[in-house]
Amino acid sequence: MARKFSPLRKGPGTAAGRPTPPAQGRGAPARKPAGRRPGGGLRSGAGAGARAGAGAGAGGKKQLDFRGINCPLPVLKLNAALMTKQLRSGDLVEVLADCPSFEADVKDWCKKQKKLLVKCFVNGNHKVAQIQL
Repeated sequence: MARKFSPLRKGPGTAAGRPTPPAQGRGAPARKPAGRRPGGGLRSGAGAGARAGAGAGAGGKKQLDFRGINCPLPVLKLNAALMTKQLRSGDLVEVLADCPSFEADVKDWCKKQKKLLVKCFVNGNHKVAQIQL
């Protein structure tokens, strides 16, 4: 049986008539730049309190470290943590970020989500927002 001709397929190694992009080496994955790993993460309990310089209470104090991430990603990641049930209603969340518009973004987010912004301040070279969920 003969193969049907497709005008989009012009030969092996092409996609819709365009050549495929060159490989990045001999099967080696692309390297990420050295430095601090962006993305931060969720910390809870005594580890979060010790890092923040305060004691961790039984009220569910958690810390999100988003330093090294540009806005609006810290607020979007905070929202994602809330939606994936990593954070619960009643938790006190301390968010660390160093992007320039973080304060305005977190204030707007708290207003839209109807959450209480307890405190927002600068601590060294990063900003800290404490939010009561």
